Amino acid sequence: MKRLRARLADLDRRRRHRSTARAMLRLNPEPESWLDVGTGEAHFPAEAKAFFPYTSFDGLDTTTAVLVAREAERLEEAYLGTPAAPHLSKALTARYDVISVLKPVASSARSWRSSARAAMCWWRPREPPTRSAGNSRPRTARSSPVPGTPPSTAWRGRRA
Repeated sequence: MKRLRARLADLDRRRRHRSTARAMLRLNPEPESWLDVGTGEAHFPAEAKAFFPYTSFDGLDTTTAVLVAREAERLEEAYLGTPAAPHLSKALTARYDVISVLKPVASSARSWRSSARAAMCWWRPREPPTRSAGNSRPRTARSSPVPGTPPSTAWRGRRA
């Protein structure tokens, strides 16, 4: 009975990890680098690699399990410590497109907030939208390809 419960818990964990990766796929279809905070043995990056085969997954954890995950090639780089650790601040600044925190590293709310603040500086800044030479507004999905025509007619392929 214990083996069955353990197997069901493993299947449930894998399902949650896959659905989390699928949700990120909609927001950022091809991130270059991803940091998983509180990764442990890196089960989440192992599942997410199925959806993001070209993404570099790194892990951060307070236990040595992150080093085992790097040896098992579930992570490209493994960092031992907390997000608020000073030795990680400079090394990881503006380096990641995605940062996931599925299991909080810090136990108290105050230390969790400081860890989250520290991890926020590790995001890579996004490029601003490009502006075309003839148009002063950036092109969006709703803008018309022909200046002066409303978006509704542009999507239907009619000309004004």
